[in-house]
Amino acid sequence: MLPLRFDVSSPSEARGFLSTLPEKWRDIDVLVNNAGLVKGADKVGEIKEEDIDVMMTTNVLGLINVRAPSLPHPLSFTRR
Repeated sequence: MLPLRFDVSSPSEARGFLSTLPEKWRDIDVLVNNAGLVKGADKVGEIKEEDIDVMMTTNVLGLINVRAPSLPHPLSFTRR
């Protein structure tokens, strides 16, 4: 395991993380995309728009930002 720390909400940091890996770690078999953020404890109708933007950028776009450069092929699902 090689834990990394960078800002997943930053597309440039997410795109660049592969180049920071040692060569033997660049062929990724398993990616644990363990970023998540909750801002505040407001009720659903009272959540501040800027908090929603930060959470969506981190939790949704961050997942996409990291996944895209790390796996060279699209995800596929097989039904059983």
